Amino acid sequence: DHASSSKFNFKLPSILLAPTEIPQPRDPDSLHYCMTEPINNPYTRAITSVGSVLESYDSDRRIAVWGFGAKVGGQVQHCFQITDGSGQSEVLGTQGILQAYANLMRSGTITLSGPTLLQQVITTAVSMIEPFKAGLDA
Repeated sequence: DHASSSKFNFKLPSILLAPTEIPQPRDPDSLHYCMTEPINNPYTRAITSVGSVLESYDSDRRIAVWGFGAKVGGQVQHCFQITDGSGQSEVLGTQGILQAYANLMRSGTITLSGPTLLQQVITTAVSMIEPFKAGLDA
């Protein structure tokens, strides 16, 4: 058995940063760097790669977008809605996600912060799909 004879040495570095040390979106050292047009950073590439596949499975292509791990209005938020400014709670497709992300990153209204906790985002997503799941189980 090949798997049982293989050895893996996995190490996960842990880097602790104070919120003032996290590079902000306008800083060229930030993974969220947003001062190019179009924005081309690791996050926009991931959004494009994943979104372009998944949006085709959504009949209306309307997508709810949330952020996490940032100070919004001076308070650390672990789940906050990101919109495209249209007043709608969802954006249209991958391009809508990218536009909403760009608007937020360039707005100066948030400060990237830690810790990054995903529980509230996951709980919010689950609560949105529960009504659909209940309908399928009936």
